[in-house]
Amino acid sequence: MSAVEMLKELSSVEGFAGAGVFTPTGETLAMFAPGTGFTKEIGILANNVLMNAQKASLEMGAGRGQQVHVEGEKAHILARCLNEGTDPLKSQPGKTHIHVVMALTSEGSIGLAKMRLNQIAVKTAYYMGLTPTEPVEREVARATRGEIGAGGVRMTRVATGPAEAESALVMPDMRGLSMGRVVDLMGRHSVRLELVGTGLARTQSPRPGGILVPGTACTVTFGAE
Repeated sequence: MSAVEMLKELSSVEGFAGAGVFTPTGETLAMFAPGTGFTKEIGILANNVLMNAQKASLEMGAGRGQQVHVEGEKAHILARCLNEGTDPLKSQPGKTHIHVVMALTSEGSIGLAKMRLNQIAVKTAYYMGLTPTEPVEREVARATRGEIGAGGVRMTRVATGPAEAESALVMPDMRGLSMGRVVDLMGRHSVRLELVGTGLARTQSPRPGGILVPGTACTVTFGAE
C-alpha cells in the first residue's frame, strides 16, 4: 500500500478537500487532492505554520507541539507532526519525522478529522518504511531471542522448517498497546500488517502465540482507551 492510498482513507471524512505528507523542511512526500483546490503550496504553507507553532510552544515552556488547526472562513487546515527523534525541530537519522497536512471545507467534521489524522500519520509512516526508530529496533531484536522487550511484550523466534529457521516468529500479545507501539514492534518483520480503528489494541489476528512467517497477514483492531 502506498502513502497516497493511505491519504485516500482521509477522504471519508466529511468536507475532505485534500491531504499531503511533508518533511519538516517542506519536501513533498505524497499528496492526494482529486479535483480540489488543495495544492502543494498550501501544504508547504501549513507545514511552515506547524514548524513555527512548535518553536513557539517550546519557547512558552509548553513542550513539543504536535498539531495545529487553522480555522478560516472558507476552510480548515490541520497539520500533524509525527516525530520520534529527540530534536523537536529537526530530522535525525533513523528517526521518523513527517508532517501530515489535511484540508477541510468550512462545513467539515473537525473532531473526526483530528482523530483520523492522528491514525493516518502513524499508518502512513509505517507504509512509507519510516519506522521503527533505532532504539526500538534493538529492543525488538533482543525480544526475538525470547526476552521481554519494551512494553512487556515477548517475541520468541522459532524454527518451523529448515528454510524458515531464521525468520519465523511467535505472534506477540499486543492487546492494550498503542498503534505506534504495534507498528514499532512489527514494522521490521516481513508481515502484511493492517491497522483498524483508533485507541489501544483490542483484538488481533493471528492470536498471541501463532507462528509468523514472511508474508503472514496480521490484523490489529483498536478501540477506545
